[in-house]
Amino acid sequence: MIFGGAVHLSKEVIRDAQGEEIFGRVALPHPQEGWSSSLAQTHVARISQEHGIIKSSAEVIAGIQIGDLLMVLPVHSCLTADLLRRETRVFPE
Repeated sequence: MIFGGAVHLSKEVIRDAQGEEIFGRVALPHPQEGWSSSLAQTHVARISQEHGIIKSSAEVIAGIQIGDLLMVLPVHSCLTADLLRRETRVFPE
């Protein structure tokens, strides 16, 4: 479970080849790039207003601890982008 749902990510979805809804891909923080490539077989599978459920492989889940920062790459980001009033860097230089 993540703190990030419809309010943060939007209700827009894409469907994978099996027809499963994907609200966003998940990546890890990266000091120089902001975030890594999206994690294989890992996505936001369900959302409520404030929370999301991540679906992933057992191997990826085993490497994530409670409190770890995950980067969610939403399917649709207009609401988030609209909140930015200036260029923002995820990590300071």
